[in-house]
Amino acid sequence: MRAIDLAAHMRQVGTWVDWGQTVDTFKAGDPQTEVRGIAVSWMSSLAALREAIRRECNLFVTHEPTFYAHREDDPDVGGDANYQEKRKLLEESGLVVYRCHDVWDRMPQFGIRDSWVRGLGYEGRPFVEDEHHWFRVVDIGETTLGTLAGEVASKLAPLGQPGVQMIGHAGQPVRRLGLGIGATGGIQAFRLFRALGADACIATEVTYWREIRWALDLGMSVLVCEHAVSELWGIEELAHYIARLFPSIPVVHIPTPCAYQIVAAS
Repeated sequence: MRAIDLAAHMRQVGTWVDWGQTVDTFKAGDPQTEVRGIAVSWMSSLAALREAIRRECNLFVTHEPTFYAHREDDPDVGGDANYQEKRKLLEESGLVVYRCHDVWDRMPQFGIRDSWVRGLGYEGRPFVEDEHHWFRVVDIGETTLGTLAGEVASKLAPLGQPGVQMIGHAGQPVRRLGLGIGATGGIQAFRLFRALGADACIATEVTYWREIRWALDLGMSVLVCEHAVSELWGIEELAHYIARLFPSIPVVHIPTPCAYQIVAAS
């Protein structure tokens, strides 16, 4: 197979993607390259790229950006040492980098959205969604925020996240939980969750001085999960999907670990 064959497949199946505006494009290398091995990872960090090269992969499939911004035309990207070091590594290695984001967020059954819901144990529960299918509110049955936080933490612990942050009162009743794709933690996301009937939500990117205080004033309880952790199940599914699609090519998943640890005061 050539690298472009994977992109062609994603274009064929991703009927929900605006292919004139998508970020799902090649970021480095020659799309016509004959592929010897495929690395799949949540983000094409320097460490992940080096690991892919070490494992003799010449196609790197990333979900998140390669050059530190969602879109490559971001004016803040391009001049720093990290950018230059990554460009040099890619040019010298010939590694091809393809981003699979807009397709995989909403890929039925296997993608980020459905893998997140399934991993948390809410598959098959009644739900409502926004019109673009980015945000979902799931009926999880009567519980409390504290109980819910413990259950979610137990699901995420094997993925390397040391715990969830709970914003709200532990005894607060919760029945409808908001779940979303990507950086769910902004005011617009909280507003959508509330409009869909959520009592609480899981956020993956938050600003504490603004979004969290806004959510509290709204009466919305929040559990905070690290972004990469929330999408790990979906990225594992992406690696499995590509392996089934091209069974003669070795495919490896390079995990992106939780970005933080919890250090208690001594």
